[in-house]
This record gives sequence, C-alpha cells and structure tokens, in this order.
Amino acid sequence: MNAPENLLTDDHLRAQVRLLGTLLGQVLLQFAGEDVLEAVETLRRGFAELHQQEDQQRRTELMAMIDAMPAAKVELVVRAFSSYFKLVNVAEESFAHRNRRRMLSHGMTLWEGSFDRTVAELKAQDMPVATLQEMVNRLHYAPVFTAHPTEARRRAVMEGMRRIFLICDELYSPTLGVNDRRELEAQLAAEIQVGWRTDELRSAKLEVRDEVRNGLYYVRESLFEAVPKAYSFFEKALRKHYGVNADGIAAVRVPSFIRFGSWIGGDRDGNPFVTADVTEWTVHRQMQAALEEYRSRVLELRQTLTHSSDW
Repeated sequence: MNAPENLLTDDHLRAQVRLLGTLLGQVLLQFAGEDVLEAVETLRRGFAELHQQEDQQRRTELMAMIDAMPAAKVELVVRAFSSYFKLVNVAEESFAHRNRRRMLSHGMTLWEGSFDRTVAELKAQDMPVATLQEMVNRLHYAPVFTAHPTEARRRAVMEGMRRIFLICDELYSPTLGVNDRRELEAQLAAEIQVGWRTDELRSAKLEVRDEVRNGLYYVRESLFEAVPKAYSFFEKALRKHYGVNADGIAAVRVPSFIRFGSWIGGDRDGNPFVTADVTEWTVHRQMQAALEEYRSRVLELRQTLTHSSDW
C-alpha cells in the first residue's frame, strides 16, 4: 500500500530493521562467535523460506540442526532471536511514532481513535455542544499499575530499549547529515552491545518496595509528560471542530478525567508480603514522587518566567 505524501513508507521500516539486524550480527560475531552467528542466520533464512513455502524435508533438517546443538549454544541462539525481535518491535514502534508526528505536523487526517478523528466524527454526526459537553463531563479513565509476576525484565534492559527507540527516531530526521547518521549508528551499535552483555532477568526476587520503586519509574519517565499532552490534544481537537464562545473560551471544556490506580504495595489478597506498614510506606512514596515532580517543574518554570517586579 502506498503511503500518503510526507509519511514514511514500509521501505523506511525495512531499512531500519536491516540496520538493526546488521548491528546485532556484528555483536554476535564479536561476543558469541561465528558459529553462533551462522546458526542464527541459517535458522532465520530457513524458517523464513518455510513461511513462504512449506518444505517438510527442509523443516526436518532445521529441527535436526536444533536438536544437535549443545545446550550452551541453544541458549545463545535463543537469546539472539529474542534480541532481534525486541529490536524489530522497537523499530516498528519508532516508525509508527514518527509517522504520527508527521501527520500532526502536516495537518493530515489523524489515525482512528485519536482525539481529533473522534471529535471530527462527532461533529459530522451533528452532535450538539451541550450533548458533547455532557458526555465529556462523564469521562473517566483510570489505568491501574500492577507488578505482574511474569514481568521479570530489569529496569536497565527497559531503559536500554528506550534509548534505542530514541536513536531510531532520530535516524528518521530529514535534516540528518552523513556524519550525524554515522554517529547515531555508532551509538546504536553501542547500545545493542550493552544490551547483549546485560542479563535480561533479575538474579534475585524483587521485594514489594522494589516493585513500588519500579512502578514510580514510569510515573517519572512518562506520565508527567504524557498526561498534559493528552489533555492538550483533546482541547485542541474540541477547539478545532467546535470552536470557541464569544469570549474566546472553548465551546466544550475538558474536565480532569484521568486518574491512576496501583495494585503495587496495596494488593493484600495477591501478595502475602504486603502489610499495613508496606502500604503506608507505598502511599508516602507515591505522594513524595508526585511532589518531587511538581517541584522540579516549578523550578524549571522559574528559570523561564524571569519577569522583573519593575515590569
């Protein structure tokens, strides 16, 4: 399918996946050895061909190859494929993120489910302002954090994947020069190498307080940025399609409708280590984290609003 003008195409995505695969291959060659890299490539090509056309004899050969591998080699091969698919996921997320930003910057029709698209559809259905305001007033969105027992990935691994995501996003910049691209690719190679040499799973079971700290990581790193943007996008969509009153105030006002919950540190039924003291400590840490973030933003604002009392 052809992409609209100004949007990245599938060719861009495939090129980035190839780059990530090449860099991972270099890391495998250096730290796992040529034998492991050859096994990975043989299996990758072989099963890709089987996906296109079934060949029972070829499938049997590939399975026999796996069965004959020593356990240590199997572990490295599995880890290599796991690393590859994580990188592919990052590339796909970066691709979608960059295209959405381009859609916004070029004033294009946004994706289904976006605030702009949804409000535009309501306007096209001639929904009155009063009806929409009543509906908006009833909005309530409350995502809940949980320390899922299967989520054993270390924070260091997740932070590394986030850095790779940001580098991939920069590589899509239309103003990127040759030297800048080489520098970013070098950074990408370094991050992939660090990821390969970092244990993905924790060696010790987390305590409840550790789970709380991990949950607060997302509050600090994403929610304080994402929530204001969500309100801003919603307000802009309402102003765009429903306009403003004579006094310049939006015809439809957005109330505070996003709330957050958390099972972490408060799940008395699911975790026997959650005590009253732990829950009290958790609430205190959550309050402290929120206040610290607000204080940080006030200090940033102080550096921006440098008005003199004389003016």
